[in-house]
Amino acid sequence: MNRNTIYVMGLRWTAGFSAPARGSGRDTADTGKPAIELPRIFRRARACPGAGTPPPACIALRRRREARDAAPAPSGHKLSQASIRWEDGLIQPTREDFENNLRFRVTLRRFLRWSEDQATAAGLTPAQHQLLVAIKGHPGPEPPAIRDIAEYLQLQSHSAVGLVDRAEAAGVVRRQQDTRDARVVRLYLTGKGDRLVKKLTSAHLHELYNLSEALNNLLPIVRPEQMHPAE
Repeated sequence: MNRNTIYVMGLRWTAGFSAPARGSGRDTADTGKPAIELPRIFRRARACPGAGTPPPACIALRRRREARDAAPAPSGHKLSQASIRWEDGLIQPTREDFENNLRFRVTLRRFLRWSEDQATAAGLTPAQHQLLVAIKGHPGPEPPAIRDIAEYLQLQSHSAVGLVDRAEAAGVVRRQQDTRDARVVRLYLTGKGDRLVKKLTSAHLHELYNLSEALNNLLPIVRPEQMHPAE
């Protein structure tokens, strides 16, 4: 998959073109399909269960996908090689590109504003919410170090330290020296911080389903080879 990565709420989102499975018998020239991948901590929850009663958000997502798949593709939505204009090695945007760019930014900003409001209602700043998500979602056997937090949230080291200081004063985070390397400080959630991030994540899952679906719908169907100028 050809991928582009952005960071939202301190989480990595990947957009790219999905490739067909080997041996599928499908023409690879026609299978480049844009996709937005949820961050890892949400990706498992996105799948609808095969048995039992699925959650309401999953049912809504399934219905939207069925309706989208049944609807005819809008005229001009699938781009041909000739429809992409190149100049000095760059794609020249069309009117539809500008409209899609606006819808993408509006959709993303609405989600971020909603997320900020949810954090404020829970007694956290948006940055503290991102910090809790980063600690809770950190992969690996050991808790994250401050340098990990700086990378996740795209902060300078001193800014990450200040954020941790304020979160510790709020009683949602605690720090502890690494048992093997005293120079490394590990970050842990307190009981209060853990309860808050679980509550906020549950509320965010439904909105993340909606955001993922909206972003996928905004991307035109462009084949991977169209991302390079024709020889």
